[in-house]
Amino acid sequence: MRAYLLLALGVSVAVAPLLGCDDSPEDTDTTTSSSGTGGSGTGGSASGTGGSASGTGGSASGTGGSASGTGGSTSGTAGGGGTPDFWDGAPAYDANGTPNPSDGEHNNGNDCMSCHASGGNQWLFGGTVHQSGGSQGAAHVQVGALVDGTLYTTYSANNGNFWLDHPGGSPSWAGAEVRFRNANGETSMIMAATAACNSCHSGNSALVEP
Repeated sequence: MRAYLLLALGVSVAVAPLLGCDDSPEDTDTTTSSSGTGGSGTGGSASGTGGSASGTGGSASGTGGSASGTGGSTSGTAGGGGTPDFWDGAPAYDANGTPNPSDGEHNNGNDCMSCHASGGNQWLFGGTVHQSGGSQGAAHVQVGALVDGTLYTTYSANNGNFWLDHPGGSPSWAGAEVRFRNANGETSMIMAATAACNSCHSGNSALVEP
C-alpha cells in the first residue's frame, strides 16, 4: 500500500510541470524608452556702425525618444552712427583745383554779389580768399558752403576769387556754414549771413587761407 502511494506521488510531481503548475515567475519582456535632450540655442550678437543690427540664431537639436529644442533668438541693437564730417560727399582736396575760368576774372576783394545776385550770370555765393600774412589772393583753396543741409564746393582762382553758379531755387543763408581748406588744413566760419562774402570780409576782416 505504501509503495502505491509513493508511486502516485512521483507521478503527480512529474506531471505538474506539464500542466502549467510551475510556481517560478514568468519571463517579462521589458522595453526601456530613452528620452531625448532638447537642443539649445544662443541668440545673435548686435554689431554695426551707423546702425545695422545683426545676429545668428542658435540651432535646435536633440537625441533620443522625444527630441526637441528651441533655437536661439536673433536680436540686436544697432550701433550708433558717427557724427558726419563737413566734407562728406565732396571731392577730395586737389592742390591744383581751380574754378572756371582759373584766372578769377576781375575785382578781387570787391562785393561779387553786387553784380551776380540775379540775372543770367547769377551765383550762389562769391568772395575772395587771401594768402596768409599778405594781401595777395590765394589760389587752389577749396571752399565749401553747407546751405540748407546741402554742401556746395568750388576752388579759388589764381587771384583768390571764388564763386559758384546758382543751382536754382531759393537757398537760405541763415545758419549756413562755410569752410576753407588746402594742404595746410582748414578754417571755418559759422552762421554765414549772406552769399556776398566780401560785403563783410574786407580789410582787416578779409578771408585768409589756412
